[in-house]
Amino acid sequence: MNTSQSHYVYSGIFLLLIMLSGFWVSRVGKPYNVAIFAVHELIGLAVGIYLGVRVYHAHQTAPFGTTQIEAVVVTVVLFIG
Repeated sequence: MNTSQSHYVYSGIFLLLIMLSGFWVSRVGKPYNVAIFAVHELIGLAVGIYLGVRVYHAHQTAPFGTTQIEAVVVTVVLFIG
């Protein structure tokens, strides 16, 4: 597996981890267990940092056009939301 394929695999695994931990948080019920919720939030933060680094490296390799920059901005806003 080459480098670009491994990044897709890692992104998919991270998405799966976020979804599984979110399902786990929802199954525990309210009030949320602080430890489980913190794990879910830390996974989300780690994924955000990983994707930010990937976007930065992609931009260093080939500078983004206007549309790509707009897509990155919209994605970041939605991720934060």
